[in-house]
Amino acid sequence: MSQIPAPLLSRHLAVAVVLVSLLGVAAAVATILVPIDGSVVALVVVRQIVLALQIVVVALAVFVIWRTLARRTRGSAVAGLAAVAGLLLFAVVQLATILVDTPWGVRPVVIALELVALLAALMFVPALIALGVSVMRAGAWRGPTQVSLPVIAALAIVLGVAQALHAGLAIPYGVWSLSFLGLAAGLRTRREVPNYGVPAAQQGAARV
Repeated sequence: MSQIPAPLLSRHLAVAVVLVSLLGVAAAVATILVPIDGSVVALVVVRQIVLALQIVVVALAVFVIWRTLARRTRGSAVAGLAAVAGLLLFAVVQLATILVDTPWGVRPVVIALELVALLAALMFVPALIALGVSVMRAGAWRGPTQVSLPVIAALAIVLGVAQALHAGLAIPYGVWSLSFLGLAAGLRTRREVPNYGVPAAQQGAARV
């Protein structure tokens, strides 16, 4: 096996992950310093669009990591698809949350959004853990950041608990956003490719 640099698209996506992660942290800090309530609808709209964009970029990063760094098994495929689908659904919930601070934000709508958010979490949290295990077993992504996917899943649970307890969400969300930075390392990891024309036995010996 030989190694090649990560594809250009993957490296560009790594930059996007860093940007939206820092943007999420900035949004969390801004919420602490200047709490946004329903009386300022424009600010609520901007905040939720930022959060949705952040989750979409993370979903794309997870997709690329699944396709390039995870083991090629049926289990990893199910985990990858479930993680991406759950994250995208969670992004939709972030956008739909804008309705809460409008006349449409009646109790049934709020309950429906909470249930969809729970469904999204039930999809992507266990899927990220399983995908993270598959990535670590593949061995291409090395270093402490290789645990990024399970860490993101664990912090999502913390975020959900904070929301259920009606505690402040700004700090947990800021920490969750910081955890996305680890994905950038995975996206920039060098990929292994077979040395075509070299006997498999020699490739195995070279790796030893």
